[in-house]
Amino acid sequence: MILLMTGCAAMLGAPPDDDPTAVYDAMWSLVDERYVLFPEKAVDWDRVGEQGRAQLSAETSDEDLFTVMAESLDALEDGHVNLDAGFDISRHWDFFLDEPVGIDDEVIERDYLQDKQQIVGPFWLASLGEDDALTYLRLPSLSERIQGADLSVLLDDLDDADGAILDLRGNGGGSLDNATAIASIFADQTRPTHSYIYKEGPGHLMRSAPDVVQTDPAERTFTRPLVVLTDARSYSAATALSGMLRPMPHVTLLGQTTGGGAGIAQYHELPNGWWIRIPTAAVADGDGALLEDGLAPDFEVDFDRVRAVEDGVDTILEAAITLLEEG
Repeated sequence: MILLMTGCAAMLGAPPDDDPTAVYDAMWSLVDERYVLFPEKAVDWDRVGEQGRAQLSAETSDEDLFTVMAESLDALEDGHVNLDAGFDISRHWDFFLDEPVGIDDEVIERDYLQDKQQIVGPFWLASLGEDDALTYLRLPSLSERIQGADLSVLLDDLDDADGAILDLRGNGGGSLDNATAIASIFADQTRPTHSYIYKEGPGHLMRSAPDVVQTDPAERTFTRPLVVLTDARSYSAATALSGMLRPMPHVTLLGQTTGGGAGIAQYHELPNGWWIRIPTAAVADGDGALLEDGLAPDFEVDFDRVRAVEDGVDTILEAAITLLEEG
């Protein structure tokens, strides 16, 4: 009887899987062991954990638990880190709100495209410059799947172009498969363009050497001058695409430093059924330099908001047109 009572007491004393502290610790441990970008982050994760646990008890509500966990994750300042509790999703959003806008799509449509653009999948396609000799490709997002037929239409138009502009400003990212497909149609030859770095163990510094990836030319390509426009809101896969294109000799990056965000995230389920998304791998350039903090352009040009609103002039786009027309 004594043994039975002792066993029951031990069982009763063990915290259930959905105990707030147990859920928090599961989240904290997943990040501690699998998050790939700790070396780039100025965060004391042990201290974050101590502060989070101190706010919890067995009576902590789900809403309060979510708040504590979200605040802990926000210390990483990573837009690829999210907690999904079903009733809410956490996100670090200051990085977006604090960055300057480098494009006004209304100005692009009204003053440059003048409603003459062709919509091809996620692209806006139009002719610009003197004698319409330049092809303008606006790509607001890399989330929508890009089909081979979309790229074929683009290449048909590019056949007659003296140069092209790929506008990635305000592109929040999306699929790396889309990025590599686009890079291939601008590739002049097979060359190393980017790499991946993977988390390989529980220690914060335990990650792989850069796994270098080569981009091969597609069956049809465009290798005349290409200017890629970027700004501080060109994130994630848009930063990666900029990095893939940069090594190509006919490509010039122009505008502002991209927003970065190099993490490749995975979802993990927590004991109470919530989900956490954390980067377990990251994108780097062909030399292994991580793109987390963004990619600087070859030519830095500021976006003049006043001229855009008052005069309908996009200073970054105008600089690209001038560069292509004057060489």
